[in-house]
Parts: sequence; C-alpha cells; structure tokens
Amino acid sequence: MDDIKQFLEMYVSEVEERLQGLNNGLLNLEKDPQNVDIMNELMRHAHSIKGAAATMGFQSMTLFVHVIEDVFDSGRKKELTITPPIIQILFHAFDQLNSSLQEIKHNGKELDLSKEVEALQQRIQNGITDTEILEETPTGVQVSHIKVPVERLDTLMDLVEELLIVKMGFDEEISKEESYEKLKPLFRKFDRLSSDVQYSVMKARLVPVNQIFARFPRMVRDTATKEGKVVNFEMRDDNIELDRTIVDRIAEPLAHLLRNAIDHGIEKEGTIRLLARREQERAEIVVEDNGRGINLEEIISVATEKKIIDEAKAKDLRSSIRSQEPGIVPKNIAYLLFEPQFSSAKKVTEISGRGVGLNAVKDFIESVGGNILIERLEQGTRFTLELPITLAIVKALIVRISTSVYAIPLTSVERSVKLEANQIRTAVDSKVAVLGNEEYPLLFFNEEMEINLDQPLLTVLVRSGRDIIGLKVDELIKEQEIIVKPLSKLLRSVRGFSGVTILGGGETILILDIPGLVEQHKANILIT
Repeated sequence: MDDIKQFLEMYVSEVEERLQGLNNGLLNLEKDPQNVDIMNELMRHAHSIKGAAATMGFQSMTLFVHVIEDVFDSGRKKELTITPPIIQILFHAFDQLNSSLQEIKHNGKELDLSKEVEALQQRIQNGITDTEILEETPTGVQVSHIKVPVERLDTLMDLVEELLIVKMGFDEEISKEESYEKLKPLFRKFDRLSSDVQYSVMKARLVPVNQIFARFPRMVRDTATKEGKVVNFEMRDDNIELDRTIVDRIAEPLAHLLRNAIDHGIEKEGTIRLLARREQERAEIVVEDNGRGINLEEIISVATEKKIIDEAKAKDLRSSIRSQEPGIVPKNIAYLLFEPQFSSAKKVTEISGRGVGLNAVKDFIESVGGNILIERLEQGTRFTLELPITLAIVKALIVRISTSVYAIPLTSVERSVKLEANQIRTAVDSKVAVLGNEEYPLLFFNEEMEINLDQPLLTVLVRSGRDIIGLKVDELIKEQEIIVKPLSKLLRSVRGFSGVTILGGGETILILDIPGLVEQHKANILIT
C-alpha cells in the first residue's frame, strides 16, 4: 500500500461522489423500479467504484460492489424484480460501502466485507422481505485543498497586489474627471495584468497527468496476472499538465480502456501503451495494444444480438463497410461500442462483460468537451482521447448565427472562408463545400438546408479529431478569452452545447460543442 498512499485522497473523493450518485439514483429507482435508464446509471456508478477500488488494491470492496452490480444487471435484464425490500437492502449495502470508505480515509485500510458479500448474495437470492433498520452514516467531506506549487501562488499574489494598485489608480483618476488620454497607460497596464492573472489562475489549476498514470502499472500487472496473460506495459506522459477537474475524472475512463485492452485485445502475450502528448491547445491521451484488434462485422452482430440496432440498420451498416483494412473506425459503427449494454465478452467477469466501460468513457469525453477516436492498427487497436488543457478559461471565436450569438472554442477552429455558389454542391442529401481538392460537409445550425446562394456564404471550418466540417455563420464578431460555466440542468440534455459564458456587456451566450455537433452531423448522414 505504501506506493499508492499518495492517491488515497483522490480515490476517496471519487468514490464519495460515486456513492452519492448511487444513493440519488436508488431514490429515483424506488419511484420507478422498471426504469432501465436509471439502472444503467446505477451500473455506471457501481462499475466506476469497482474499477477504482481494484486499481487501489481494495479487493474486499471490489468484490462487494461486483455483487451490487449483479443486482442492477439482473434488474435491467428483467431477471430480478426491484422490490421495496431489495431497495432497502441496497441502501444498507451503500452504507456498508461508505463505512469501509471512511476507514480507508482515516486509517488507510478497508473493512473486511466478506461476510457482507455472502449476506448480500443470500438476501438477493432468497428474495428477503423483511425491512432492514439502517443507522445514520458519516457524511462525505469535500476535498479541502489541492497541491499547488508555491511559486505559482506567490506569482498570483503579486499580480493581485498590482491589480489592486492599478484599480486604485483608476478610482483616483476617474474622480478627477480628467481626459481619457491620461488614462490610456493605466488601461493598457490593467489589460496586461488582467491577462496575467487569468494565465496564473489557469496555471494554478493545472496538475501533471503522471499523478494518474503512476497508479496504472500495478493495476495492469494485477489484471493481466488474474487473466493469465503476459503484458508488457509502456507508459510516457511527456510532462503533460491538465486542468485539475479533468485529471480528477480521467482515472476511471483510462482504467476502463486499459482493462478492455487486456481482456479484449491481448490474447496471451502482448504490449499495451499509455501515452500523453500535447497537440497545439489540446492534449491527447492514447491507449493502444497490439492484440487481436477490432472486427467491424462482430460489432454489428453483437449490437444486433443485444437489440441495440435492428436487422435493417445492421444491413445498412454492413453495406457501409468497404474493407477490414487498418484505419479509423467509422463513426456510425464506433458509436455502437459506447452503448450502455454493448459488450462482446462471452461471460461477465470482474474485468468486463457488463457493457458499461466504454459508455463511461463516452460520458467523460462529452462532459469535458473532448473527442474520442478509435483506430484499427496493422495489429491491435488505438483509442485516442482528445482533451482541452483547461476547462476554466479558453480562447473563443464569437459568432452570430441568425439572431443568436455563440462562442466557438478556438481549438476547434481551422479557418473562416467565404464560399461562392460554385464552391457548394449537394452530395447524399447534404451540402458540401469544395475548397481546392478537398470537400467538407456543411452544417446549417438552426436553419433549413435550402439557402440563398446569391451572396457568398460565410463559413467557419471547425475540426473534431480528423473530421472537418463547415459551419455556416452570419457574422464573425471577435476573438476573446472566455470563462466557461457549466450548463444548467435544463440544457444538459440538449445536444450541441458544452457550456455558457458571459460577455463584457453582461450578455449570456452558449458555447458550441463542436465534437458533439460533428458527431451528430455525421450520424444524421450515415445513420438514417
């Protein structure tokens, strides 16, 4: 345990959040016991806790949560009716998990839950009808501090002090009602200091990804040993730093991808690589293996068998496969891998078979405004997670589309162009822009496809991974740094937006989710 003590605080914080999700989800399930979507959400929370516990070596908790997963899995398969007594049993199980977590938090070791595992299995199997009397649990405590290099805080404090001095200068000069020309030097200094403060705050939020990477060699070794496989694990982080919020949440998706590589990729012996690299204003995290690779036909067959798609859709997808050669897995097939119930595993194990792993990866990517790319290699598979460096302050292009104003993160912007009528043509019931020897699909956000081409069409070329599409806009307003705020609960279910920001005049505008829009646009074309 000595080599992973440094990760205990992050582990406790993650599991406390997931336990809260389990309790909230179970409250909703109690009101609607047949709701499969709620059970899928509960499965994701439980699966994440199990993965984190296994990564940290807490075997008793891992096994206990595996049994809890069985309950939700049986419920969504209609093999078990979620009755009030079972709801009560599950709440009691969550309390036991929390007790073990508090023991880990305060003493660095888990409780022995072996008797509770057996009791839980028996209660579920016997269909117990009595009501458990539950005791009050210890409430979760929020993380009160993070590690930040002292020099960054010193720099931040110096800048704040300068900023206050400049502010006092503004107050003094404005009170004298002197000419604006005299204020220009102060305005310039104020602008510089504001930018420096923003930059320093952003830097203070960044932490190295190796804080997460360092926990995986042990996990890969233990998982491979359990599966009877020999894995050569290679890791490189290039000293990449990411926003603390991203680093805190990326452990679970990476654990899912690494376990998938061991279970589905490597057959008996092979290599798995975990890499981090910087690409302009974004970071890429890569998980690749030299195993059996992805069979596109198998994906379609499994999706059909699991009733994720029907036979007609399967036929369309098969016809769209031109070859099984190496390359990018088409989006219209790759999306099947992210469905909650998709799994090609022949049996359910502690490692895989539930169909929730890649779904959790997709949820994480969407929540941070990133993108995921799946490639079939000459031998093996590569997953590339494209992530923003920071979630707090980003550079954006402010545009007007019809009567509304939106922000487009500059990391997604290639360039803007004015398209003449002869540069636009129709292909497969959609319009494309022809620029030189390249063709780019056109997206008409919030508008009908039929447009007036008498005037040049102002278009912003935006990128998501290796896909580039043209977004028709009516005006390019300006480039500026924006502070990203999360969407309200009412808007989180609406696709196409990743957050909101407030402009200088007090106007609140939406930030476009370019990866989501690109994926949705391609899906509309390829998945009819």
